[in-house]
Amino acid sequence: MARPTPADDDELITVVIELTNGRYRILKSTLTRESGFFETLFKNDWQETTSGVVELTGDDDLALALVLQQLRNAETTAQFAQSINDVLTDSVTVGNHMNDFYLAMEMYMVADKYDMPALRIVLAQTTLPRLLKKLYYTPGLDTGGQSDFTRYLYEHYCDRLGEYPEELFDVYCHSVAHLRNEGHDVSQFIECIGQNPKFLKRLATCNGGDVSVPNGEDHIEHGDNKTKDEDGANTKNNDQDSGNVKDDKGGAYEDTAYDDG
Repeated sequence: MARPTPADDDELITVVIELTNGRYRILKSTLTRESGFFETLFKNDWQETTSGVVELTGDDDLALALVLQQLRNAETTAQFAQSINDVLTDSVTVGNHMNDFYLAMEMYMVADKYDMPALRIVLAQTTLPRLLKKLYYTPGLDTGGQSDFTRYLYEHYCDRLGEYPEELFDVYCHSVAHLRNEGHDVSQFIECIGQNPKFLKRLATCNGGDVSVPNGEDHIEHGDNKTKDEDGANTKNNDQDSGNVKDDKGGAYEDTAYDDG
């Protein structure tokens, strides 16, 4: 019996979510365009290459299902990224900002696991910051709840990925800056990142320069939003020059344009 030939780029691949047995038929070319995992998979002589069926395990089923659903309908990388952002930030579609943020966090895990750079970027630079802003300026979540949420945000990614991803520095930093603006003691959140000067430097730009490490030695120069770069030179942050848009609490949120390719 002749061996089946590897899937052509125009062939529909059946992607199966093991937990729910959900099935999504997606063009092979789309999968390999958006995911380094699938690109590597179809370059090798594995069973999935010839069977046209790929089973995915160990993921949040809702997050993975949403990613696959949008991926199936997207003709370009830009369309895929925009559709994910629209689904998660559309107030008509969602309604519970806490649940939406948790879902977006799990989608970032999916993007990291399956090497989907466009998805990681839109979640880190646009979707998660927008949801965070909605979450913190929506009545119902008091400062104590916000503090617990910020701690969970940091610990969740450290536990799952081994360290907090640099792409998400801004999300954590804006969360800490918001708590500080609300009069909350943020020393515990500064201590979490005390051994990471780059993380501390980013926190200083969101926190009015008011950041010190737990041992009492300041890696960040206080006052007037000045920070020290790696060679010791002082630099002054300028949100207007960088193109950031400030929210009404002084935090900067960045919107990113996504080019196809």
